[in-house]
Amino acid sequence: MSATKNIEDMVDATMCNPKSKLCAYGECKDCVYTTHQMLRAPENIEVAITQWSLEDNAKINNGEEPGKRRHDPPAIWAHLDPVLEMVRERHPDINRLHVFSDGPATLYKQKGNFYLLSQEPFKKGFQDISWNFFEASHGKGAPDGVGGTFRRSADRIVQHGEDIPNAETMFHQLKKSGTSVELFLVGEEEEVEKKGQEMLDGPQFVPVKGTMKIHLKKK
Repeated sequence: MSATKNIEDMVDATMCNPKSKLCAYGECKDCVYTTHQMLRAPENIEVAITQWSLEDNAKINNGEEPGKRRHDPPAIWAHLDPVLEMVRERHPDINRLHVFSDGPATLYKQKGNFYLLSQEPFKKGFQDISWNFFEASHGKGAPDGVGGTFRRSADRIVQHGEDIPNAETMFHQLKKSGTSVELFLVGEEEEVEKKGQEMLDGPQFVPVKGTMKIHLKKK
């Protein structure tokens, strides 16, 4: 380890000009071979070296620990609720719903989501529903357009000096940016638990054979 714990002192001791690109890329002939004094532990002291460690840094918000972020069918439909309600309110004549997504088995392409797909949209007055599963495209496919737009917007906000430590901050920052995309901030726990209880109170689910080969689910 170095004889200093201050990063600025370390930089000053390493490069002859911290603002020089040549120094930063190790191309400066004056400081490229800079050496540092190393601190050595006494031989009679046992030193433990940890390659990886995990630390729980969850922050307390208003005296409460942050809730777990679920990605199961109850959470999916709890987040879809305000979207469907907005569609029904603004366009009451629409009765056909099409959903585009990729097809991870733990989220969308599974029996729990199929059950809620057969229940939730009809409660909102929709009469014809289809869920279209697309190939995973790592943010570049048809279902990823809005998410990709938000990620790029968030990158620009951070580049301008703002911090985005949580979903609520990102929600307000994106609203301030003047985006034309409708945004909803969902209070997760209560709605998710309600959807989960509806699933428990429903019929016994039977896995759909050939689920992974399905590309379109209609109801």
